[in-house]
Amino acid sequence: MRRPLLLILVLLMSAAALSAAWAYVLSVGRAAFEADILKVKQSFFEGVKAAESAVQSVESFSEAIGTIDQERFGRFTADLMTKSPFLMGVIYYQRVADAGRLEYEAELRGKGIGETILEGGVGDSPDIRPAKVGNEYFAVTAVDAGAREASYFGWNALTDPNKDVAIKKLLSVGEPVASGAFLLDNGNIAIEIFAPVRNRDAAIVGVIGATVDLTRLLGDERWREGVTIVMTTVLAGESIAKDIYRYLDRSEAAWPNLGSITSKIELDRFGQQLGLKFEKQLYPGRVNLTIIWLTLAACLLLALLGSYLLLTYEKLQKSLAGLAEANSSLERRVNERTLDLKLAHAEVKEILDNLDDLVVTVDPEMKIGATHSPASLRLLGRDAIVGCSLTDVLFKDLDRHDANQGKHLFVMEMLRHSDPFQWSISTHDLMPVLRYKSSETSAERTLSLRYSPIFENDVFRKMIVVASDVTEILALRASLAAREKESTLRETVLLEIAASDKRQLRGFFKEFEARMEEIRTFSLQPDPQATLPILRSLHTIKGTARSVGLKLLAKCVHAVEDQLEPLRLTLMGSNSEHVDFEASVRSSGFTEIHSVYTAYHRIFVELFTDTESSPLAPRFISRLGNFLGSVKTDRKELANWFEMSQNEEVLSVVEIFEGFFPTLQELAGELGKELIFETPQWDLYIAGSLKSALQEAFTHVLRNAIDHGIEDPEERTSSGKPSKGKLWLTFEDRIQHTLLTICDDGRGINLKRVYDLAQSKQLVNQPFADMHENQILDLLFAPGFSTKTEISELSGRGVGLDAVRVALKRCGVECRFSSKTGHGSYFEMLIPRSALRFVATPEAELRMIS
Repeated sequence: MRRPLLLILVLLMSAAALSAAWAYVLSVGRAAFEADILKVKQSFFEGVKAAESAVQSVESFSEAIGTIDQERFGRFTADLMTKSPFLMGVIYYQRVADAGRLEYEAELRGKGIGETILEGGVGDSPDIRPAKVGNEYFAVTAVDAGAREASYFGWNALTDPNKDVAIKKLLSVGEPVASGAFLLDNGNIAIEIFAPVRNRDAAIVGVIGATVDLTRLLGDERWREGVTIVMTTVLAGESIAKDIYRYLDRSEAAWPNLGSITSKIELDRFGQQLGLKFEKQLYPGRVNLTIIWLTLAACLLLALLGSYLLLTYEKLQKSLAGLAEANSSLERRVNERTLDLKLAHAEVKEILDNLDDLVVTVDPEMKIGATHSPASLRLLGRDAIVGCSLTDVLFKDLDRHDANQGKHLFVMEMLRHSDPFQWSISTHDLMPVLRYKSSETSAERTLSLRYSPIFENDVFRKMIVVASDVTEILALRASLAAREKESTLRETVLLEIAASDKRQLRGFFKEFEARMEEIRTFSLQPDPQATLPILRSLHTIKGTARSVGLKLLAKCVHAVEDQLEPLRLTLMGSNSEHVDFEASVRSSGFTEIHSVYTAYHRIFVELFTDTESSPLAPRFISRLGNFLGSVKTDRKELANWFEMSQNEEVLSVVEIFEGFFPTLQELAGELGKELIFETPQWDLYIAGSLKSALQEAFTHVLRNAIDHGIEDPEERTSSGKPSKGKLWLTFEDRIQHTLLTICDDGRGINLKRVYDLAQSKQLVNQPFADMHENQILDLLFAPGFSTKTEISELSGRGVGLDAVRVALKRCGVECRFSSKTGHGSYFEMLIPRSALRFVATPEAELRMIS
């Protein structure tokens, strides 16, 4: 029974839906038609207003110019017709009384546009001829530019009955009037609107006629597509309105015709009655049948849905019986699941009770929940934490003004309102490690923190915080790291000491033991007055350590120089920013320098526990046999040498020079340069008191020669030099002293560049031209001066040569630079004779200096 009733119901609903859809389709079609016709109507009304405006413009023009002539009238009408495309022509008819006819005709002849007043050309009089005598005439005097060639100037408008009626009506009412409608050659309807032209006394002296194409006022043709338009009016000379203009619907007829839609308007302008009728046929292609098809589809779906619902209902009845049975089964399963949850809860509690970590749950208000591990109370040093704020309990010692700690507290507050995405991009700002001090004990613990959110429908509900005490683990790791660092340091030190010359190392430790103690004392008690000397000592230690093969120590010293660079610049007046003196010294790596130096010294002592070797230079001893066998060597000189060798250390200058060869070759290789060392056949033996100063001079000058002076192989080859640079020594024995010179064949010293750099550092105020070469070269020894623009481990701080001059001067040695551009530079040391002991000549002669 249910199925037939359902079928009838579906059919009734479908019929109602189709009827409503059809009514809607027709209403939409009519609305679209009315919208298009409204545009046509609006266009027509606007065209009429434009025609009225054009007439007013004509009146204003005639009043403004007074006397109308063809030239001005042509320009005015050309502009007016461009703006008003519905204007087909504009003519000025001058009013001429019979008494003034001869004068007017004379004017026509004078302008060369006519001979006399004309008539005819219309109706029964198609020929143009001189006008008969009359009371007055309205003669064509000026026309629009487009009609000038085809116009008959002087033609009397009163000859045309249509114009005659309109002009006489204008003379009667004194306002613009329209002629009767007439047809144009293209079949369009037109009227001619006449406007009076007055003189200053307001007397009508002529009329201007404007021909208006009414059909053009209908607007854009796309709005008229598929529409039949009929224009009704009374033609000139007739009394009954007729359908004068018909715009036909040119689209092909279609079957079936669903009806038609019509619309009419009537208006009265310039005394002329106009009527417009619009009609549109409704074919299937002109209405939107989509709604009909959609409605049919919906009816079909409705039928299917009804069948489906009926079948579903029958199945539902069967399912209800099974649902009751399922409910009973579900209740049993819920009871079983509840029991399982109780057991799981007990297991979780057992796990928490045996954990050594802090485990707490936190609600959105950051309050600690009831579920927590017992170890939480022990780690936090509290008797109870439930309901307490996590921030007040765990993060109580954090400083909101600290950048990292303040960020952590801010993110914790923000995450209360987060979703899973916000949580994922924000948790990296939470502190993973916390230094915590409980209120019961002063011992500080290190806690490793983990955060796990719980969301429900993307809404934050709870957070689990786990904190593990990693204090002992971190201490163990630190201990292992320290041991590993110590082991690595010892391994590096062993390798460097093994590869270095034992005698040079012994001299290095002996020379710099006192300086290292001064540096350690300075690091503990910083003294601004001692800063620059300490920086010089550091620079010397770095250069000497590298020269004897202690590279790790050189790198440590270079790192400390980098840290103290702002302080050095401030003390020298080159840095305007404020630098905290004590903070800069204490934060530097002096401790690291001392520990590395101590490691070197301790391992050296462990490896080489033999007693000090003879203070005699090995090179000197190796030559002893040659001296003894030389006939030129005086036995008294040898006796003096033996006596002196027992009392003081005697140094070989050549041996000092040769000791730098391996380090300098390595340095040259790092800079991509090649070197040749020219070992002299002579030698100087000097007092051991000059050892430190002389080694410092050799260290800095030789390194500067490689870094600054010697060119790259390509540059040397291009300038005609051998690809390998050369370093050598010369000496010259003088009366008061001996001149010892360190030479290179590099590019030499650019005096102008030295001057410019010194001037930029405000070290000179004399013009370059007024300064002697020696004065400019002496600037190289100024504190903080360097020709390097970037600081490296080799140079750039302006400390080396300053330290050299100070050290040499302390020993009574004067030093200076000389240079030959493109040929090399020369570092000259004037060693007093009191510091010289012996000279070994190339002929193996040993001569004592007296």
